[in-house]
Amino acid sequence: AHVNASKADSAEWAAKRSLVLYRGAPYAYMVLGSIENQRSRPDAAIAQYRQAIGAAGTDSAYTEAKRGSYLTIAQ
Repeated sequence: AHVNASKADSAEWAAKRSLVLYRGAPYAYMVLGSIENQRSRPDAAIAQYRQAIGAAGTDSAYTEAKRGSYLTIAQ
């Protein structure tokens, strides 16, 4: 919600906090990638989306997150 409301600092804090609790889900990396994209840092954004893809691994629960990350990198 913070990312969509252009509250990048709050979104970044929440995403980083969630990574402290659990690094196995790709969503925090996707949020961080979106924040980097908003800040016009494409290389950093791509790096975050690649981490999201890595975190998703082969878990079918994260298929859409993984696909979305690939799509965002391509765009």
